[in-house]
Amino acid sequence: MFSCCIFISFFYLINSLNVIIFPLQYFYNNNTFNKPEKPLFDILYNSYIYTNAKIGTQEYNIKTLLSLWTPHFFMTPSKESIEVKDYSYYYNIQKSNSFQNISCLNKYYVLSKKDISAKEKFIFKGYNLINNTYDDITIEDLDFVLGVNNSNSNESEIYYLTIGLQVRTSNKDKFNLVYLLKEKNITKSYEWFIAFNDRNNKKGELYNLNDLIMNTPQIVIGGSPHNFQPNNFLEDNLKTSHSQNYYWMLYFKNIYYYANETTNIKQKMLHCQVQFNLDQNYIIATPDYHYSIKNDFFNYYLSKGICHWYNDSKIEIEGIYCDKSEFNINNLKKFPKIYFEHKEFNYTFELSYQDLFVETNGKYWFLIVLMKGNDDNWFFGSIFLRKYQFVFNPDSKMINFYDVNITDERNIDTEEEEEDKNKNEKLKYFLLIFGIIFSWIIFIVLGIFIGKYIYKKFNKKQRANELDDKYEYISEKIIN
Repeated sequence: MFSCCIFISFFYLINSLNVIIFPLQYFYNNNTFNKPEKPLFDILYNSYIYTNAKIGTQEYNIKTLLSLWTPHFFMTPSKESIEVKDYSYYYNIQKSNSFQNISCLNKYYVLSKKDISAKEKFIFKGYNLINNTYDDITIEDLDFVLGVNNSNSNESEIYYLTIGLQVRTSNKDKFNLVYLLKEKNITKSYEWFIAFNDRNNKKGELYNLNDLIMNTPQIVIGGSPHNFQPNNFLEDNLKTSHSQNYYWMLYFKNIYYYANETTNIKQKMLHCQVQFNLDQNYIIATPDYHYSIKNDFFNYYLSKGICHWYNDSKIEIEGIYCDKSEFNINNLKKFPKIYFEHKEFNYTFELSYQDLFVETNGKYWFLIVLMKGNDDNWFFGSIFLRKYQFVFNPDSKMINFYDVNITDERNIDTEEEEEDKNKNEKLKYFLLIFGIIFSWIIFIVLGIFIGKYIYKKFNKKQRANELDDKYEYISEKIIN
């Protein structure tokens, strides 16, 4: 009994120190990539971020999308317009022995009121924060929503998975992967974040198209960057803000740039609300900023035919690009930085020309664009997320941010000190585990001694009673 308790405690402690990792990559159309005649925004607009997940029995690799616009963990069928010669390579609920159709939800979740509550076996990539090791974690009977089309069609369908990362709108909604992993003790927290491989490694260089599209970040669920990458982040540098609604948004006190740095004239923006979008490799700005920066910086180059106004009615994006032959790095260095002043973080973020221009096919493309119908919000994509490390907690609705400048000011970001910190963190975990095991051993030993003592005392008393019974019996016989 005691040994079983030890095993269970040890198992849950070790298991809860896992995080789940999904390697990410960008999908793009090979027919448009690196073709000079194709505008950059046409490529970026039609790209999106995705990962793969192992599912079912037999096992399939299913394409998995990420979404900040829904909290649900769900699967939807898609009738492919392209010719698929062999559907045996794609997941099919009818071919998986572990798929379970639980019930009709009678509520619209992703496709219709016919959406199904389902269960399936999933295999995710786990990383143990103590041992620094990767391992596959199998989860049987994991809940998800199976989207059902209203139309009845006999066409073959390919299933895609979506991990919804929006804040859960109701505590009764069980179809959220972040919560499911925590409730099953696979992870230890509700936090998730994006880890970029090339964060702060550009050394002042411009991004090119390969940097944007070929980047392979990871989404990490169930932990914090200071646990996952202790060499790069310190818990003391963590700052906290609250998201005001169910979408991941930041409200800035001021968004501005200096139109004329010699006189420190600030051009302030009217709208200071920012939403995050994982799929975007650009920033969607409000019209007040775009028209303002056009007048203060680009108009001269536009009038000379050096820069050009780009308008794509099909994708409803407007932007600016400049010819590299006449618009060089010295011109770019004159571009005014844009500042985002945040009250709760007590921090001012900044984006410079290194962050906001990309070089491809002899052109410099300005990565802040206009989108038709958007007047009030900014939308930040990977440009912002790869420069600044944020952590999202859907349970507390908190957005955390690591102020790396604190590290620089304290002058503590040395290799030796970071190595000592890592050793201390590992030592704490091992001492915790050792303490639990040692405590259970003490309980067992005490239990054995106490048990023996009680047993001997009870046995001695029993033998005494038996002797008394025998003495009384002999006495009566002699009297008789």
